[in-house]
Amino acid sequence: MIKDDILVGACLYGDTADGGWYVRQIRENHDIEPIRDHLMFGDACLPALREAS
Repeated sequence: MIKDDILVGACLYGDTADGGWYVRQIRENHDIEPIRDHLMFGDACLPALREAS
């Protein structure tokens, strides 16, 4: 769940390896607007987004 570009909840199915990353996003109230379209790919999406910008 997302509220005001902040991840406030998540439900993981199958591979939960990125669970810790999602928990950090929730606990630290990170603004996920820049990665919103790629959020489902977890931490793995961040290097690719950095290279594209």
